[in-house]
Amino acid sequence: MTKSYHVRTILTIFTLGAFITILNQTLLFTAFPDIMKTFSISGNTVQWLTTAYMLVNGVCIPVTAYLIGRFNTRQLTLFALGTFSLGTLLSAISPAFSLLLISRLIQAIGAGIIIPLMQVVMFTIVAKEKHGTVMGIISLTTGFAPLIGPTVAGFIISHLSWRYLFWLVLPIGIGLTIATFFCMQNVGTVNKRQRLDYSSVTYSTLGFGSLLYGTGSLNSNIKLGILFIIIGFLFIVIFIHREAQLKKPMLDFSIFKNRQFSISLVLVVLSFIILIGPQAIVPTLFNQQCITQL
Repeated sequence: MTKSYHVRTILTIFTLGAFITILNQTLLFTAFPDIMKTFSISGNTVQWLTTAYMLVNGVCIPVTAYLIGRFNTRQLTLFALGTFSLGTLLSAISPAFSLLLISRLIQAIGAGIIIPLMQVVMFTIVAKEKHGTVMGIISLTTGFAPLIGPTVAGFIISHLSWRYLFWLVLPIGIGLTIATFFCMQNVGTVNKRQRLDYSSVTYSTLGFGSLLYGTGSLNSNIKLGILFIIIGFLFIVIFIHREAQLKKPMLDFSIFKNRQFSISLVLVVLSFIILIGPQAIVPTLFNQQCITQL
């Protein structure tokens, strides 16, 4: 007997969860100048609130493929949204930059799980002919977050402290966590005997971690940044080779043999660089220019 799913409820929880994780990321860009003043730090230092966030995201996303098979949907969604909410709360009350950075890393763990989990679940419970419609809804919701993020952040910061950017997101995160506890259905089957390939985790962590760290370090130390980028690419190549040898890989890279998929992915990456890049750079540069003129 085919299990009946409450598709609208599940879709709502996941799309709102993805929305707040992306919104929280773009909200913070506008707050960089104020955070720099609060903690008396430089622009190179404050950028680690974003770089470290993406670093943990890059590590968590590959591992999520294993977690989806090992834990049921309700458990994993509760953990992701609960962890994100905890990190949001700690970020709002952090008395020092180091604690704010750690809180952002906690947030990133939840964010790194929720988006790939959402995609797997929705493709599972929705009929194949409706995949395009559902992904369109998800893309519309998640794409809307970067558009309104800077505007909302600018309005809040002009009247309140940057900490209210986290207070804004926190009730939504808690509400979604509660909704998950009562309404989320388990999708698919769980294999308790499924084992994690620690070599794959190590290679992916070192690869994506080094690549992101190197990219983030280019501004302050170009030689160190290039070194880590090279190391990152080497470990990613080793990781891909490892996955090709496994009968049940953590990530199946054979999908990149599909030319349309590869081209589409490149276009998505480029579009996010074009969209997110200026949002991260412009507020800080504008603030520095104003300080210079004063």
